[in-house]
Amino acid sequence: MSSWRDHFNKLSGKTRLVVCRLFVHLSGTEVAPLLGVLNRAARDAVESDGDLGVLGEGLVDICQNLLQYNTYWQSAANEGDVFWDEGEAGDFVSELFTDSAQRYLSEWRGRVLLFRYW
Repeated sequence: MSSWRDHFNKLSGKTRLVVCRLFVHLSGTEVAPLLGVLNRAARDAVESDGDLGVLGEGLVDICQNLLQYNTYWQSAANEGDVFWDEGEAGDFVSELFTDSAQRYLSEWRGRVLLFRYW
């Protein structure tokens, strides 16, 4: 059930923005199919410029494949927040991706995060 604030903001044209980061610990020799699914979902998300329909389909595809290949992932976690202001959401995206880049030896290039795999 949505709150009065949500209803008022919807009428006034404000949009909620959800920013999240998903961690999946993959292990084993046959993780290539899962990496392909994750990379395809990320590529589609960037190409669609954040279209919620495309993002939702990507999330469903990721979840289905994680269930199918459950022997190749050890754990998962997510982190995120909901924002009403696009600027705050953008700052949080930059903060999350900068943190990921520092943790996992990757490079932040605009809208795409490039990971180096060992």
